[in-house]
Amino acid sequence: MFDVPFPAGSGPRLEACLPNPLRSASIIRYSLERRSRVRLEVYDVGGRRIAVLQDGEREAGAHAFTWNAAAFPSGTYFLTLRSRDASTARRMTIVR
Repeated sequence: MFDVPFPAGSGPRLEACLPNPLRSASIIRYSLERRSRVRLEVYDVGGRRIAVLQDGEREAGAHAFTWNAAAFPSGTYFLTLRSRDASTARRMTIVR
């Protein structure tokens, strides 16, 4: 899935969070076309930032990590990925 290069100018790519909906944890995957500063944040439906998951320089290529969402109540959230090139977002749902 991540071995295919993205077209030039495509910016960061945020894959679907798995599982979604999630109960306590989700694997978050994203790809960068080139080394960049990234900021990965979670917002609630009211637009309030509730978590900063990553903030810093990352190398080009595929990245993945597990987010433990056990402390957050059931609901719909938005995961945003910002880099120097662009930003993208995905919706995710926590169910208990």
